[in-house]
Order: sequence, then C-alpha cells, then structure tokens
Amino acid sequence: MPFCSKCGTGYESGSSLFCTNCGAQVSVSSTPASVSSVDYESSAGQSSQISTGQENQLRSIENSGVATATMPPPSPSAARTSVGKERPVGIMILLYIVTLGIYSLFWAYAVNDELKSATGRGMSGVGALLLWFFLSPVAFFIFPYEIEKAYSLQGKYSPVRSTTGLWFLLPLLGTIVWFVKVQSALNRFWVESGK
Repeated sequence: MPFCSKCGTGYESGSSLFCTNCGAQVSVSSTPASVSSVDYESSAGQSSQISTGQENQLRSIENSGVATATMPPPSPSAARTSVGKERPVGIMILLYIVTLGIYSLFWAYAVNDELKSATGRGMSGVGALLLWFFLSPVAFFIFPYEIEKAYSLQGKYSPVRSTTGLWFLLPLLGTIVWFVKVQSALNRFWVESGK
C-alpha cells in the first residue's frame, strides 16, 4: 500500500493524485513517513513518540469526534447546593403585619422545609409549622438552633444559636429583633452556600 511522502497517510494505488489528508501531491512510497517524529500529548497527560503521519491521523480522528466523546464541564449552577431563597427582612415584617400574623405560618413552614432539603437534616416544614402554631415560645429557640446546625455542617460560624430565642422574653421589640437576626442569618446562609 503506498503512503503519502509528506504526512504518511495510506491511500489506494491510482485512486488520487493528491493526498486525502494533507492535500499534497502524492509520490509513491512503500513506507509511511516516519523519519520525523514528534511528541504527541495523550489524553492521560503522558507523551509518546509517534510518527508525523500517525499524529495527523490521530488529530483528524479527534477533530471528527469519533474517537473521544468528552462530557462538557458542569455548569456553575450544577454545583450549587442552595435550595432556599433570600427573603427581604423588611418585606417579611410588613407581610406579617398586613396578614395579622398569618404569614408567619407560611414563613415557618417554608424556611425549615428549605433547610431540611438543603442539608438533609433538621425539622421538616410540617413539623416546624405545627411547632410554630402550638408552641411558638419553643420555636423561638428551635429555629435558630436548626440554622446553627446548617452552618456547622458547612464548617462555618453561625450568627444565631439557640440562645437567640431569649429575645422572645422582651415583648414586641424582642420578637422583631429575633426575626431580623434569624432571617438575616438564613439569607446569609443561602448566599454563602450558593457560591
């Protein structure tokens, strides 16, 4: 079988006057052009000595996409672990006032359900809702504790802990301070876990 004297690609005798790989005018040669060899970097990062003709053949196969099918790199969103959303503290307080406290039931369910989904641990949304409805003084201590556990799972310092619930003992103003601290800690958690 004759080979192209320039790139070493084999071809059928009398099939063409030009090489199908490099386009050079062919001249009859019984062996591939292996005089000049190059270092070809393999996919494993190791180099091996191969002929120029073999290198061109490998490159043409790679360019055709037949030899290797590589997976595209994962998108940044795929790496995100965040499943919760940030909630503006001011709007949350306003919704609480406008709905006469009913919004707090949805809030208790949503934030705890998001934490459970993100970390795989903690109180479910339904459990948090029942706790908030029937034993809200206890919930003031449990909710910050759940947030503290979520932070510790990521090896981070939590801005709130179970003792944050002591703000509940201060009428009205203490409840507002507690909520601002808890919601701000949640917002920060979602931002940091989404990076």
